[in-house]
Amino acid sequence: MQNGITRLYNAIWYTQVGRALEQKDLDKENAENTQDLFAEELNNRENIQPSKRGHSLLSKSEVLHDSKVNSKTSGIVTQKILIDNLDAVRQVFEDIINDKRNNIQRYKQAIGHLIALVEQKKNSLKSIIDDLDKLEQMKMAVTAESKNISLELKESGLSDSEIEQHPDYARCINSFNDFDSTVNEKNVRVDELEQDIERAKQDIEYHKSNITQLHRDVEKIKTEQSEAIADLITAREKGKINEVLSDIKVE
Repeated sequence: MQNGITRLYNAIWYTQVGRALEQKDLDKENAENTQDLFAEELNNRENIQPSKRGHSLLSKSEVLHDSKVNSKTSGIVTQKILIDNLDAVRQVFEDIINDKRNNIQRYKQAIGHLIALVEQKKNSLKSIIDDLDKLEQMKMAVTAESKNISLELKESGLSDSEIEQHPDYARCINSFNDFDSTVNEKNVRVDELEQDIERAKQDIEYHKSNITQLHRDVEKIKTEQSEAIADLITAREKGKINEVLSDIKVE
């Protein structure tokens, strides 16, 4: 079973913002300070009776032993720091939970903006499609008009080249070309809007999945918080029991 320290470090790992937590830094600093105290003690032992260096220096085995004690003691000190600062440990978890909740709110805001953007683009798309319908109708009307003009001019005895140069017929042809060019431009815009809408919908689904995952993370960290605090409280109570038992002398 994971102990309180492991659960704490795991919870810190879960955070997505990656910000440095002051409590974690404090624990690390205290552990390093403990190591510095041991190093200072070793130096003091080396400085005892400099004229008898052979008796005052630590042997290799002693140094290795002190290193093991140093490492073990650092872990004990770190756990003791956590046990003595349960509120600080609890706050570490709360900070991580709040970070994730803030991220949830950011995703919800992003989704809100995307939904508004989708509606705006849908309205633009509808307006353009309505314009396209009108343009197609105008193209059909001007095409019919050009055919009627061409037929009347041909009946009046004009040649095909003369008909093409006739102002009324040329006006119809120019109008048709203008309408057709506008239709092509609007069709390009329709494609762009449809792609934008599809991308926005995909982003909305992506953000929704992130929100779901963040909710899972929050619940998981809440569980880790409860278990970590319980582990540390158990360790504290065991420490009290050991202190009581240490005073009992067996004759």
